[in-house]
Amino acid sequence: MTASAATEGAQPPVLGPGVIFVAGPAGAGKGTLATEIMKRYGLPPERCISSGDVLRQALARVESDPTYAATFQKLHNINSDVRILSHPLVDPLVPELMEQKAEVLRDFLAERRGVPPETVDTQTTTQFEWFVFCMERRVYLPSVWLNSIFSAHMRSIPDLDSVPVILDGTPRRPDEAPFILNLMRDAGMPFLHLFHMHVEDVEELVARTARRNRSDDSADAVRHSYAFYEGTIRKTIETLQELFPENTTNLDATLPPEVVTAAAFHALDHSEPKPVPADAARRAAARLDLALV
Repeated sequence: MTASAATEGAQPPVLGPGVIFVAGPAGAGKGTLATEIMKRYGLPPERCISSGDVLRQALARVESDPTYAATFQKLHNINSDVRILSHPLVDPLVPELMEQKAEVLRDFLAERRGVPPETVDTQTTTQFEWFVFCMERRVYLPSVWLNSIFSAHMRSIPDLDSVPVILDGTPRRPDEAPFILNLMRDAGMPFLHLFHMHVEDVEELVARTARRNRSDDSADAVRHSYAFYEGTIRKTIETLQELFPENTTNLDATLPPEVVTAAAFHALDHSEPKPVPADAARRAAARLDLALV
């Protein structure tokens, strides 16, 4: 009998306000675990949040609603009349990415502007065009935008002071960790638990993701994603683990899903929520070699 089946029909346990982090490499089963947690604790789907989903939802609304698009640009300082390279807070990676993606970017701009590709100067790319390009071509989005959009979404969620949320795969980048800790502290959301799902063999992930039969799950894409996890995400997650060791559980994601789920339920049932200290973001930033926030 699975853990979820064992509790079927029973009154779900109660979780108070706070954040549950579900972290690990792509294909480790983060979404599956998050779904099982929602089922057991009676949480609606909108309480499970990933930055990728938030960004995709924002883009879809921007593309379909011109009125919202204008509000969106003003709210997040992503303007259709300002060049991305003149943005005062431009991510230092943008010029490098523009050079790497020059040909693809030129074709994107030509199609979007309705002009021949040979007439396009990529240096004229606007902030809003770069945002759409990053989203549609899965290019690294400037952190200042990601954090702004994510913050607005989080603040729009009702009952943050009484009902928990699950962050699926967030944070990923180092600067997201102190940002999220500040957000939690300001909203009075305690740290409930961090589940770090481990799959140490990348070829195991390749095999697992192949079974999902998704178009973006090519072997090369999975290996690239795992390299990013090892080089960037793992240190970010380990920083949160160091700050909240009693509220962290490492899970062997190669075990059967019901075993992983049962371990997660046990951890949630036996851990106490921890308020986010005032200096948590500063300590995280220092650990990640970031400028103090």
